[in-house]
Amino acid sequence: MIGFMRKCLSSCENVFVYTAMVSTFVMMVLTTADAVGRYFFKWPIPVAFEITERYLMPITLSLGLSYAYRGGSFIRVTFLVKRLPLLVKLIVNNLVQVITTLYATALVLATLRRGLQMMETGGTLANINLQLWPAYLVVPVGFFVMAVLMVFDLREVKSGKSHLFQEESPSS
Repeated sequence: MIGFMRKCLSSCENVFVYTAMVSTFVMMVLTTADAVGRYFFKWPIPVAFEITERYLMPITLSLGLSYAYRGGSFIRVTFLVKRLPLLVKLIVNNLVQVITTLYATALVLATLRRGLQMMETGGTLANINLQLWPAYLVVPVGFFVMAVLMVFDLREVKSGKSHLFQEESPSS
């Protein structure tokens, strides 16, 4: 059952990563087109900044969270923990994993609440009548997938295979 859920999460993560990559590409094209239009033709794209800020950036960042977590890209301060005895290190790592998971869950709830509030109030972009709630509801989805990965990793802390403690690059 857990293997099936991990496989589903991995599939979701792949879709999210590719969606984040497309969002990044659209952001680059839109920003470039806006700059070219602004400086060469004196005709900027009026909604370029708003669409980038309110739609594309949240999609890119939130849907890339689980990939960043799985890749060990989160910031850690390890100079003290590395010097602790093995049992104390294990206790500290478990505590850190639990606190991080609880924090990620709190972020899911807070961003979901904000997204539902935006849906209720019907907020739109300033220049065009485009609802903001879809972009606001993408954020808790990204946090949710990351939080679920963290819950699965609670069992992996003892073996040192938790993604939270993976080293992306050599530490100094």
